[in-house]
Amino acid sequence: MKIDKLTLKNFKFFYGEKTLNFESKNVLLYGENGSGKSSIYWALYTLLNNAKSPDAKIQKYFNHREKNRLLNRYIEEADTGRVSITLVNGEEYAISNDSADITQYKRGTTLKEASIASDFINYKLLAKLYDFKHRQTIDLFELFESDIFSYLTYDTHRNYDNVWDGFLKKEKIAPRKWSNEYMTFTRDIDSFNTRLNTFLDSIIESTNAILQEHFYGNIKISFTYRPLEYDSSHDIPRYRELKNPKINITISLLNDNIPIDANRKIEQPHTFLNEAKLTAIALSIRLAILRTRISADVLKVLVLDDLLISLDMSNRDIVVNMLLEDEYLKDYHIIILTHDRAFYERSRQIFDYKAKNKWKYFEMYVDKKYKAPKLSFSSVLTGSLLQEKNINNCSNYIEVPYIKEAKPNLDKAKEHFKNKDYPACANYLRKEVEKQFDIYLQLDNLDAKINLAKLKENLHLVTDTSKDLKKLLRVLKQFENCERMPQHIQTQKCKEFSEQIISSIVSITKYIDEDFHFEEFEDVKLILKSILHPQSHSDVSKPLYKKELEDAIILMEAFTTIIEN
Repeated sequence: MKIDKLTLKNFKFFYGEKTLNFESKNVLLYGENGSGKSSIYWALYTLLNNAKSPDAKIQKYFNHREKNRLLNRYIEEADTGRVSITLVNGEEYAISNDSADITQYKRGTTLKEASIASDFINYKLLAKLYDFKHRQTIDLFELFESDIFSYLTYDTHRNYDNVWDGFLKKEKIAPRKWSNEYMTFTRDIDSFNTRLNTFLDSIIESTNAILQEHFYGNIKISFTYRPLEYDSSHDIPRYRELKNPKINITISLLNDNIPIDANRKIEQPHTFLNEAKLTAIALSIRLAILRTRISADVLKVLVLDDLLISLDMSNRDIVVNMLLEDEYLKDYHIIILTHDRAFYERSRQIFDYKAKNKWKYFEMYVDKKYKAPKLSFSSVLTGSLLQEKNINNCSNYIEVPYIKEAKPNLDKAKEHFKNKDYPACANYLRKEVEKQFDIYLQLDNLDAKINLAKLKENLHLVTDTSKDLKKLLRVLKQFENCERMPQHIQTQKCKEFSEQIISSIVSITKYIDEDFHFEEFEDVKLILKSILHPQSHSDVSKPLYKKELEDAIILMEAFTTIIEN
């Protein structure tokens, strides 16, 4: 189950209505700072995480009078906000201030199951793993309480967050020791401790498998669970309290060069490991937890918002490839949001190469939109409305997101050709040529660059070798009459030798002169020189003709097919 489209109306940074057509494909979205990228994150988060919330809680997000509203700040009192998704099967689910939307939203189990199966991860959540002082030990319970419990199933009708909220409410009641209520309370606490400890045991193997297979093979983590307790020793009820459990992390270094002693086990990993390694551990834990979610055919969404800020490009590549190859993630609708242009371009290159037609790309920028001021008697008298659309009058313009779908260069070339913008068409054809040559020559690989440089530097040797072989061929042809020599054995040997050498050298010469010739490369080289380069620069000496561009588009389609195959 995947999302076909997402629509936001007057939600956070979005002013007016905007639809993003996902077409059930995974999404990679680049957004410059302040463009509203995070509004998409929170739109999906709010939609997928409130299926079990009371109607009033949902409606307050779209109420102008609520302090925690998620409405765009520029809309008028009469304007409404709405977030909706349409699935590939045509079902629509929306949240707004409209009770009809909420009724449909809560109907059935689709979004309830989606809320359990989905996950939202950003760099702030991962940083919680190591946001501790040096003297402290890492305790993950607060992270579980705030960001994980709501996704974990406790029993057939409750999640962990429901059970935990129940404990907090009973703590305020402060059941008296040895009362029936107290005995039930302590049994529930024991059950909670057993279940949570069992859950931690169930994910540790998967966590280490992800960490060691994809990131760092010499690091192994372990959890230590310190159980939830209820202190009922005080006679005064207000002093009876729950003592939160602790989920501590230690790491072991799997290295034969380190002596087997206490120094191999590190109880404060954040004082020893760098941020990249700690981020990899945090991500491994989150993905291991994700593997415990619903496995049925339900809507499963994984949203990653600037997840990899603290990782260098090599580790980012590891994560990107893991998203493509992990068997557990193949049914997830993956949505990656980033403000890092280099990461966006690099990831797009990998997705195009390894999972073509399975991803869609979007780019977001900050734009300005005219917003008519409220009509007043004084503005009519002074004629100030005549000046209202002056873009220098900043008070009449508001910032809004501008979103465009990033299409392949060849599609853009066709689009510009259709619109009679031939120079732009030629420019995008040139970009496609460069891209395909990069793929063919693997120019993102250092060894490939070195080999290409060597070939270019020694190209004259190939030419000279061809000339020398031709000379050798002429000399060896003189041995074709070696049978006239007096020695019978020498004659036969010379003849055989001559035939073999001539045959070999003819083959080599033919390879160099004829076979070492890629006609499609020569055709592309021709259109580069005659069409694409001139149209990317100021060159009025070479006019552009429609037929040339038509031929160039056909050639690039064929060339792309050759490279891909």
